[in-house]
Amino acid sequence: MAFGRLRPSGLWVPRSAVTPAEFETFDENLSNAVDGADGGAYAPTNPIQFGGDGIEFAGISGDNVRDAIPGISRGMTLSWPSGALLESLAETGWVRASLTTGSNVGVDAWTWQGTVSGNKVVLPLVGLPRQGTLVAVRIWVASRGGSGTPADLPVTKPTLKVFKTIWDTAPPNYGPVVSQIGTTTTEPATTLAQYRERHYVAVTGLSESLGLQEAYSIEIAGSSGDSGDNTDDYAILTIECDLEE
Repeated sequence: MAFGRLRPSGLWVPRSAVTPAEFETFDENLSNAVDGADGGAYAPTNPIQFGGDGIEFAGISGDNVRDAIPGISRGMTLSWPSGALLESLAETGWVRASLTTGSNVGVDAWTWQGTVSGNKVVLPLVGLPRQGTLVAVRIWVASRGGSGTPADLPVTKPTLKVFKTIWDTAPPNYGPVVSQIGTTTTEPATTLAQYRERHYVAVTGLSESLGLQEAYSIEIAGSSGDSGDNTDDYAILTIECDLEE
């Protein structure tokens, strides 16, 4: 946890007597602080979370972001909003659009949203490191609300698949080779309330060794047969990847 104050604000006044216990706590907290000048090796007993404006890696961009993470800690999760992906690899009946505060998820953000019943979108898994193991992929989803809100569960629920692309250099198959990894996961919601609210769909049990030659993507197939209409109401909010050493 973050270091707490030794005394409430305003109680450090001129001629305050500092007790040995306070000096001991000062010393202990300083020894546990992150060295921003010379660096060091740290093993926190709880995850370190960045809020507010987040974290910025200076001097790197694009794929080099992956090199900013020299090692993968067990239990690490990479997360990014789907709307950060300005372009998809392929889509039919999906659009990158604003999800307003009037929606069921109560956020104002850009997301990928289904607009035509049963169609698919393929989104790249960007920023994966070049080492470690990919063990799970998860998408947080919800009904986008408004006119697209379903009155009942779809007859055919959305599905999630994960794909790997490698470059085959051996003739006659020279070129990209795409294969599905893991199983196909069907939308798990069993009630309309669950389907409308924010929840996740995950492909787990993966054991993909990350390297220089592989690229990964996800395919989401929209729902069909919901409320007897011809629209899909799925909004992909966040994409997460679980990594291990």
